[in-house]
Amino acid sequence: MLGPATTTPPKTTTTTTAKAVEPKREAILDSALQLMSERTFHGCPVPLIAEHAGVATGTIYRYFDSKETLANAVYQRWKGELARRLLDGMADREATPVHARELFHLWWTSLTQFVTEHPRAFTFLELHHHEPYLDETSQSLALQIDVAAVQTIEQGQRDGAIRPGNPALLVALAYGAFSGLGRAKHAFGDLFEDSAFAEAEDAVWDLLAAPTTD
Repeated sequence: MLGPATTTPPKTTTTTTAKAVEPKREAILDSALQLMSERTFHGCPVPLIAEHAGVATGTIYRYFDSKETLANAVYQRWKGELARRLLDGMADREATPVHARELFHLWWTSLTQFVTEHPRAFTFLELHHHEPYLDETSQSLALQIDVAAVQTIEQGQRDGAIRPGNPALLVALAYGAFSGLGRAKHAFGDLFEDSAFAEAEDAVWDLLAAPTTD
């Protein structure tokens, strides 16, 4: 349901490049991801993140000058990874035309793999997508995916494969359905089979597909 674009690697937010302390930075990022996906941004004071990461509070500020900077680093890491999965291999679509239904399948599969392999990261991105602390780099990563989505819907409409209508609305309907599945996966865990994503694919495509005429 999204379309081709090229991703830009997130800007680094580290303030040191000493290899000896990089594991601490990774521990901080991992702890911020876990705690902010469970408690939200405002429910995670820096000392709590530091305690979870096994470092002193001051150590966090050696890498990130604020909690907002830290949250942006987490967001950029995982939004960048999601963008890479969604957009890689799509740049040559013009050279090798892909039917809208096939492209939708590729996007749906990429989203499914991401939420299955990185459920905590998916939850984090969903929780923080509209937070005011997101900086220009974070916002540009999100916008890149959104623009590609709209462009692909517009192309599908021109090809007659996708129903007429506001492309942004159609993207919201399709992604909203996937997001709901992701939340159900997070809430119910093992009770929610991964196969549910595959089972839902045809139903969500029907939201986008142009009506058939008899």
